[in-house]
Amino acid sequence: MVMNTSKIGVIGAGISGLGAAWALKLSGADVTVFEANDYVGGVFQKKTFLHNSDYVSFDIDCCAGLPNSFNLYTLCARYGLDMFQKGYHLIYDNGQGITWSNMHCTDFLKSVEHECRKFSQEMSRYYLEGALSSLMFQSIADYVHSHGYSDDFVNHCLEPMVRLSLLGNVGDTLNYSLGILPHLFFNSFINFYGVAAPYFSVRDGLSTVTRGLASELSGAIRLSTPVRNVIRGKDKVILIDATGKEEIFDEVIFSTTLDVTSALLGENLTEEEANLFRNYQSRKTRNVIHTDSKIVGPDLLPVNAYIVHPEISTSISSTVEVGSFLDAPELKGIFRTFHDAKNTSDIIDPKTILDDQSMAWERLVPESLSLKAHLYNLQGKNNTWHCGMSTVYGSIEFALTSGFVIAKQLGAKYPFANNVLAKSNFHKIEDLMLRGFLSL
Repeated sequence: MVMNTSKIGVIGAGISGLGAAWALKLSGADVTVFEANDYVGGVFQKKTFLHNSDYVSFDIDCCAGLPNSFNLYTLCARYGLDMFQKGYHLIYDNGQGITWSNMHCTDFLKSVEHECRKFSQEMSRYYLEGALSSLMFQSIADYVHSHGYSDDFVNHCLEPMVRLSLLGNVGDTLNYSLGILPHLFFNSFINFYGVAAPYFSVRDGLSTVTRGLASELSGAIRLSTPVRNVIRGKDKVILIDATGKEEIFDEVIFSTTLDVTSALLGENLTEEEANLFRNYQSRKTRNVIHTDSKIVGPDLLPVNAYIVHPEISTSISSTVEVGSFLDAPELKGIFRTFHDAKNTSDIIDPKTILDDQSMAWERLVPESLSLKAHLYNLQGKNNTWHCGMSTVYGSIEFALTSGFVIAKQLGAKYPFANNVLAKSNFHKIEDLMLRGFLSL
């Protein structure tokens, strides 16, 4: 059991770090959270913009949870937050006569219908057979080529659909691990025919969840306090902040991406850590909020519609009308575009841009999955622990629950033990984090 004398440091005030700190504090631990930014929540930020002579607010993040996000839902219920369902409608046009939509069976989609159904059935079968670990270290490209899928299906159907679902970059998505697809197809989160399975959003955005957690950690969060170095001794861990101030902790939890973790440990990295962390790969995309309707073509998009472009000079990954996405009429005419073009102004009228920021995402390639498969070997060594999206694969549910898993390892009680569904998810993620992906 965590004693009141235990002193635990958490680096990063994203949803996983806050979840870990909250669970630990409920159990009586002395917790301090270090956050480099002047706000909590990581990518979950609420911003206010002037639109149509009025001020409107919404979260910059994708603010979505999967239907089985029971820990997230339980936490939302704790704070009295309203949630609603949404799906998505995908539109694809390569500019050379190949068009399709998962809501309208075009001539092109009919021509690859057999392959669409075959691939969906194969992924679902792998999920039911529990064969995920055997697929983790094989790329999507290797699989489709060895199984005789046509270039039309792969390049103009499968690739754009997966790229949208995983926010991948043009030309890179097919390098991702095959093992991430079976549960997406089995649960219809990727669907060639019909709107994808409903996702869930918090009405006022996920920043309301992280702010709720922060409110229960009053006095324990140090904003605008970046950690610059972590030194591990025999029984203690020293955190050194940007001002050079040192503080000693019994245990430290890294709720950061693994490249940041590696940089903080620096020369203090063990050989085992160095060998694993070098497999971490990230890539950047831009998340732009704007009012440039010409980017979606002459026709109005249907509700919750993404338009995905092939590899052209603009390399736009996806665009969605935010007003429809959030079911918020006051936001109608505001669009979100993810793209990997060099300059946003090359594809979007600069005068229409409300927000433009770079976002880092993990490349879910086999090497990265190999890291996750073995990260459990590092948990607790040298009094340091790891949680967050870099340590698991999945949704916001995984990120949040990973914090609860590490808190429990440090003696805290799991906070939702009375909720059967949330508890079941917790044990699955706990098993994955402490036994590795090969236990799947």
